[in-house]
Amino acid sequence: MEDAAARCGLLELAGVTVGAAFVGTTASTVVVADILRLLHGGENYSVIALDLRAPNQLTAVLNTKPGAGPPPPYTAAA
Repeated sequence: MEDAAARCGLLELAGVTVGAAFVGTTASTVVVADILRLLHGGENYSVIALDLRAPNQLTAVLNTKPGAGPPPPYTAAA
């Protein structure tokens, strides 16, 4: 086994080894933050790109063609 091989808690994505737990936590935080931003009248983004090696360099692209009409309906849990 090579020294560069993934260890427990690490995952190789697109040739880059990342901490699996941190990736999931970060992704879920961005999703919740996106919903909260919209609920409080913030900008609507179509793409949000974040490199965990440089989180202060987050890139977001405004959604210039948001869908017309109401948002998709939600189904109540049974």
